[in-house]
Amino acid sequence: MPATDTNTTTRRAATQPDAMQLGQTILLGTLLSPEGPSALLRLSWGPVRRVKTGDRIAGARIVAIEDGKLHLADGGETRTLHVPGN
Repeated sequence: MPATDTNTTTRRAATQPDAMQLGQTILLGTLLSPEGPSALLRLSWGPVRRVKTGDRIAGARIVAIEDGKLHLADGGETRTLHVPGN
């Protein structure tokens, strides 16, 4: 297979059109470490931040981090962010 075919195949497999809403906070991934689980978030205004349980994002508190999921609580409501494509 010529190199250009491999690059095209790789690009197609790695690209998910419209998987991320750029104006919203997005869960990029979850990590496990000896200090406990953490997650990488792309915030709605652009920066990427590593967070852990108990941290606050836009007023919501992170209550749990699981494989590919982050749970937020805000004013009695909970919501879950998922890694795009998962």
